[in-house]
Amino acid sequence: PTFPNLSRRQADAVNRLEAGPDLVILDADKNLGPVAIDRDDYTDRVSKEMADTHVIDTRCADDILFTLSSH
Repeated sequence: PTFPNLSRRQADAVNRLEAGPDLVILDADKNLGPVAIDRDDYTDRVSKEMADTHVIDTRCADDILFTLSSH
């Protein structure tokens, strides 16, 4: 992803981290900037959210999990 609020050097560092197999880089809720989370932890959390019967839209759950597993 692109991070317009970061310098080129910072954005390059984020992109290098994101290219690794162990981290997922995401935009934080409420526009707080990028966050890094362990890929396995993120996959577990997404799986739990998608299994929750109170989730509003589960149509893209398989797409999210496929994307995570392909990295």
